[in-house]
Amino acid sequence: MRITNNLLNNRFYRHLNDSISVMDNLNERVLTGSKFNRASEDVAGAMKALKVRRSLSRNDQYQKNIRDAQGVLDQTESTLMGIHEILNLAKENCIQGSNGVLSDSNRETMMTVFKGLQDSLLKLANEKYAGKYIFGGPNTTTPPFTFDADGNLMYNGVDVNDAANISTG
Repeated sequence: MRITNNLLNNRFYRHLNDSISVMDNLNERVLTGSKFNRASEDVAGAMKALKVRRSLSRNDQYQKNIRDAQGVLDQTESTLMGIHEILNLAKENCIQGSNGVLSDSNRETMMTVFKGLQDSLLKLANEKYAGKYIFGGPNTTTPPFTFDADGNLMYNGVDVNDAANISTG
């Protein structure tokens, strides 16, 4: 076989182009910090990377769920402590009012106090966390506890004084 200058030049340029291509690939890896840029370059590595990313995404979601659950529990605990304090105040006022020596003026004052306690209790019962009512059950978008036009206490639209509406489920 005869080796000509043209053959030598062609080989030289082909090897030079191959070296430039490899160098560009290495530079791209350095700049992006990735071992490969297309899954076809390393299929096994791409699958491993995908599994790791999926696992990290799940872990991030688990952490977010834990923070949300902890926030709901903290808010619920705080609200229940407030309800406990209001009920203790109501109990003390009931004991004070049951002694039978209150004047009409004192009874009116006590009625105003009970109305205030009722309003405070309703506000706590309709407490929200992250824009959702914590005591609303499946209904988290509207206040769970309300009063109807007759003054009856309603829970998600159901009269709590009507025993027929209370499920035993």
